[in-house]
Amino acid sequence: MNGFPLDYGVIERWGRFLLKPMLHVTHRGPRKTETVAVRYSVDASSSTFDFAGSTASVTTTYKSEPSHRTGESRYIRVWVYNEIGFPARQCEVFVERIWLDERLIDDERSPLHWTDIDGAYDFPMIRRGYRNGHYIDVCASDSIDTRLQVISRKGLKGYHRFDKPGMYKFELSAEASTPCSFGRCRREKLLSFCKGPAAPRFIH
Repeated sequence: MNGFPLDYGVIERWGRFLLKPMLHVTHRGPRKTETVAVRYSVDASSSTFDFAGSTASVTTTYKSEPSHRTGESRYIRVWVYNEIGFPARQCEVFVERIWLDERLIDDERSPLHWTDIDGAYDFPMIRRGYRNGHYIDVCASDSIDTRLQVISRKGLKGYHRFDKPGMYKFELSAEASTPCSFGRCRREKLLSFCKGPAAPRFIH
């Protein structure tokens, strides 16, 4: 049988280009900044409190009878969507590095929290199209804990809370599994925030 031999290497390379998802991270949408109610459980004996890892109410349990404090928190988010290719699976968005006034203050990557899903630091699947995307929480500051809080998994251990005012710059990366075992796709973005006495404000 005459014909051209199949070059599986070429097929794989074209498949890698044509099929892989392409995640985009953008500061867009009606909820890119949002003020939400927060509720802290407070140990009355020590007056300590935890911080909100999502827009859900904090319900930390203490040995002593807790009291509660309520306030408002301002969240800054990005919209993550898959522009082309097959559905992106096992999607994660990381904060890679953090600068304060051009000085590097943190370079240990940590996944960020997907908005409105308690405890979610990876998203199972994002289909192609802008409207099929999802918000991710980047940072917040509230009327009870006025520090800049990065809404990351690392933040659950008491890190990623900053009290100094100034210009914060975050390097973010979005990753997802690609089809046919072609590895991981990755996109990066830089965001800048200004923290003063009030809530954080997005710059660019």
